[in-house]
Amino acid sequence: MVCSQASSDVQGRQLSRRSLRPQVITSLGNIMRATIACLLCSVYTFADPVPPQWGAETDGGWFYVPGGSEYDYHFDGGAGTTLATTTIDNEVGVGKSLSLLRGENRLPILKAQSATSPTAAATQELFNSAWAIEGFRYSGATPTQLTYNVSLTGSVSDPAANDTGIYSVTAFLDGPGFGYDVNYHSLFINEVLLASPLFLDFNDTVNNGSKVGSLSINVVPGQVFYLYQLLATTAQGPNAAADAYGTLKGSFADDAQVQVMSVPEPAAGLLAFCGMVALSVARRCSRRARIGSGL
Repeated sequence: MVCSQASSDVQGRQLSRRSLRPQVITSLGNIMRATIACLLCSVYTFADPVPPQWGAETDGGWFYVPGGSEYDYHFDGGAGTTLATTTIDNEVGVGKSLSLLRGENRLPILKAQSATSPTAAATQELFNSAWAIEGFRYSGATPTQLTYNVSLTGSVSDPAANDTGIYSVTAFLDGPGFGYDVNYHSLFINEVLLASPLFLDFNDTVNNGSKVGSLSINVVPGQVFYLYQLLATTAQGPNAAADAYGTLKGSFADDAQVQVMSVPEPAAGLLAFCGMVALSVARRCSRRARIGSGL
């Protein structure tokens, strides 16, 4: 009787442990998943502790000259965006714009185009614009001077000699305290310019081709700085066109030691990958434990 009771107790404890095992495995799995999730969250938090101060924007629409309200207005992009596009197609004309932060050599490319219809009124103006703000960090060991070469390709046709043209602005601003803002009037007042802005324009009655220019800035090791670029096209009156879809773009004369801010850090990407691998391993271990327990 005593042996029978002892055997029954052993079997009961075995059943209790077996029934408890799935709960333990599930709890451990949940703990591991929660830990890994926290790790991943911390990785992204440390990788980008503040809102991004870089971005791409485009807009387009039309208005009555001078200074009338905007109509059929379209907008795309903003801070933290690497690509923005806008397309306009209405009774005044057609147009489009594009801003790509990671273009050639991971540097911004801007495109814009505006063309009015034959029936557009002399006081109607179509516009399409693109902006790019990109951050950089100089990783060199000694102070140096960086040169940024800019090229603008486009054409302008304005039979009535109205306000039709292509306008561009390129500038470098210091990093500390920088705040994202595509309005260069306020940006240049509130931020520190590292060099005089570069303006490249086409605003003649008929003009086409390419224009080039350059900016040079002095930087020290570890310095963060920002590139601001604006490309705007306007076409006023009938049959006017401003085409800068041949692009506004630039390049550093030597970019070997210039780190682009909008491109993820390799370390952050590696940590995120390790977190995903750890989660996969945890799932496999949990599955094997269930199989081994006979459940």
